[in-house]
Amino acid sequence: MLLAVIFLALSLVLLYVNLKISGSWLYPATIFCAIWTVVALSYIIFLSTKNNTIYELDLNTLAILGLGEILFSLFGSVATILKDSKQDLEKTEYQIKYSFDVFLLAILIVLFPFYLNAVNNIVEGSKFAKVNFYLALRHEFVFNDANLGILDYLNTFSIFAFAFFQYKLNFCNNLEKKSLSATIYKILFYITVLTYAFLTTGRTSFVFLITIYLVIKGTARKIKKIHITTATVLFLVIFISNALILGKGASTDDTVTDNALSIIDNFTLYFLGGVYALDSVAKSDFVLDYGENVFRFFIAVGHAVGISSLEPKRLVMPYVTTPILSNVYTLYYIYIKDFGYIGVFLASVYSFIHTIFFNITKVRKSFLGIYFFALLMYPLIMSFFQDQYMSLFSTWIQLTFYGIIASFFVTNKADI
Repeated sequence: MLLAVIFLALSLVLLYVNLKISGSWLYPATIFCAIWTVVALSYIIFLSTKNNTIYELDLNTLAILGLGEILFSLFGSVATILKDSKQDLEKTEYQIKYSFDVFLLAILIVLFPFYLNAVNNIVEGSKFAKVNFYLALRHEFVFNDANLGILDYLNTFSIFAFAFFQYKLNFCNNLEKKSLSATIYKILFYITVLTYAFLTTGRTSFVFLITIYLVIKGTARKIKKIHITTATVLFLVIFISNALILGKGASTDDTVTDNALSIIDNFTLYFLGGVYALDSVAKSDFVLDYGENVFRFFIAVGHAVGISSLEPKRLVMPYVTTPILSNVYTLYYIYIKDFGYIGVFLASVYSFIHTIFFNITKVRKSFLGIYFFALLMYPLIMSFFQDQYMSLFSTWIQLTFYGIIASFFVTNKADI
């Protein structure tokens, strides 16, 4: 328990220091340390309430997590020191050309019937088809590597469309006048994007959308308590609904009290599953993979085109039996598994990139700066869960491509 308290104390100190340095809760290192403070608190609660059924994390694991926070904070500080302090705040107003966001929504709506048909085809081939539609779809995605073919790209496209729409709402003057039609349009956009996220069957898609929503609101300095409350309630509804539908710690046959206690326990496990899975690796004599995990995307491409016979590793990790059954291993796993403990250093370099975009958004409100800053907050927030940087390299290529195209449809108001 002493090591757990030290880990929590370190997280709190770094959280305070980063907040003082930046003066902003959107500062990447501040958010990173806040995430790991929650993990540390969850760990202490877990030890205190289940001390007869679990074991403490190995010193190596806690050292990885603590060193990771320190290095992430240091790289953020370096980027802050190197920024151009003489840059003036840009006062340019931006506007969307040719109602580009309407075009994006139209694509999502027109292609949705084809998307839904592909989803139905997957479910019909599942052994759980007659049990639970959603469970069947989830099972096929996770355990049988089912995919929707080219329609899979709509999932990433919907995230991009949502980010573009949020930029318009918060930084452009196209929707200055509130009207019934504008409200209906906004609701339709949200419902469409949330429907795509729902059909991915994962909670992480919703986390991505909520992150984009809050970060862009915060960057525009338009965030209010109602926005945070709405996002929190939405996440809780999604988390609980997902647990009920998939039977993850909740059941319609149990009482409300039993479900509430189970879901609270499930939240704790959600934050600690990756840490305990990482622990199982950190305290073992694991064999280095020398880049097979970090550079999986390039290996997969090489294998697909016949350049290499090396098969890419599976993205979905095997479950490991610890006090928590988990198949996620935190941000650090692929870097440590490939390069040993120097991987902690490599994983922390992301802080420098995050902070560069943070500094850009402090002085400029152009689309690409805001867009990439908001998108990259997602893998940062998911660092307690699993790596979403290199593991989602294909997704980042798609989002970058979409973003560059979209930037041509955002213009200085004076240019119109």
